[in-house]
Amino acid sequence: MSTNLHSETAITSCLLFKSDLLNTNVVVTASEVPNPALTFSYLSSDRKSLNVVGRAKYSALDPSEGITCLAQNPNNLEMIASASSHGGDILLWNVDPSKWQTDERVEGNKRQKTGVATIEPTATLKCTHGT
Repeated sequence: MSTNLHSETAITSCLLFKSDLLNTNVVVTASEVPNPALTFSYLSSDRKSLNVVGRAKYSALDPSEGITCLAQNPNNLEMIASASSHGGDILLWNVDPSKWQTDERVEGNKRQKTGVATIEPTATLKCTHGT
């Protein structure tokens, strides 16, 4: 299990909820610069550790802004919105792992599966004047 949620960056927003679809507690954490990130984790049954299962694709995040706000759709708990209070677009994310692509890291000349999926936003809502 991994508890390295965000590298060298403070967590600026967090959501914890019970997913009926996944039958587990999901923790979504976000951070700002210098290393903006969005991480999806499962809370262990003893509630003492987190298992990182997905990370937002870095190129989908604005490296100059990061994420300061997370919100959940009350009609569909598996949809998350992320935004920055500094401006930029609102990104929509699906928490359902069956919708994620597999992440492979290159080490040397070989690709190695990390077990952590790379997630791209489901949709982008353009905001001309910030959020």
